[in-house]
Amino acid sequence: MSGMGDNRAENRVPVKLTYVNGILQCSWMNTYDKRFTEPFFDDTIFACRIRDQWDTAPPYTNSLFEMEMQGAALDMVVPSAIIFHLSRCGSTLVSQLFATSGRFIVLSEVPFFDEMLRLPLTEPGFDGAKIAALLSASLNFYGRKKYADEEYAVVKTDCWHIFFYDILREMFPTVPFVIMYRSPDEVFRSLNKIPGRQIVPGLVDPEIFGLPGMPDPYRKEFYIAAILEKMLEKFLEVAETDDNSLLVNYNEGPLNTVKKIAGFAGLQLDKGEIRAMEERALYHSKKPGELFRKEPAAEVPESLNGAMKLYQKLGIKRKMK
Repeated sequence: MSGMGDNRAENRVPVKLTYVNGILQCSWMNTYDKRFTEPFFDDTIFACRIRDQWDTAPPYTNSLFEMEMQGAALDMVVPSAIIFHLSRCGSTLVSQLFATSGRFIVLSEVPFFDEMLRLPLTEPGFDGAKIAALLSASLNFYGRKKYADEEYAVVKTDCWHIFFYDILREMFPTVPFVIMYRSPDEVFRSLNKIPGRQIVPGLVDPEIFGLPGMPDPYRKEFYIAAILEKMLEKFLEVAETDDNSLLVNYNEGPLNTVKKIAGFAGLQLDKGEIRAMEERALYHSKKPGELFRKEPAAEVPESLNGAMKLYQKLGIKRKMK
């Protein structure tokens, strides 16, 4: 096990939980001097692992306690905004637009943050306070400034992290929370065509969404509809009780959404940044070299009736806020 004092230390981040001799440990990854500009942090991990294969240093692991102590000693990173989303609603492209500017550290669906939030579901002895301390420490590693022009950090959560709202709001009482959503029928068609992790049995626990037991894999349509309904219920609850939350509909467009978030969070965008964002907005969120094409509309299945009603209520709330 190599120490944090070597020349790789300043670029290491805790990337995965693993068991070593039956003890839960953090494994670390060298991010070198890389800016985090990929659509998802999984892509960043892949890029760093490719480079890491030529590194002869032994893998670094340490305990969660050590990670917490080391992270707590770093300067606290307070996000400029935290983005929650329904999935397939433009949040990835919005985070990509922020990443075009060197002033933004963009953390898009970081797997380690998800592991921290879900620890109480798999490990005894982890309560909200402990999770908050661990998540805060890990965020300090990910949010360290590597370049002088970096000023802001934007965090895009996994879509199910809205159900960890209480922990995150307690951690960041003054940070703007952005809730991005889209008509459920459009999200449904996308998830039905290309499933996200949240609808694959076993990858994300149904209890996170407040759903009983594992879903019947042959009733995928109803499971997707149930998840969307539960998420929209939570979105509406947060929007009605949290004055520092911002509702954004997919149909407002990616660049307008970025401007709206920047205005809500008190961030200034210059003309050069806006031009770069306009160019990036022409392309697919997950495939930066591919022009975006909107899919045609289709009939709304009856299973989405509850979700569609909640969507209409969110629209009314968004216009009131």
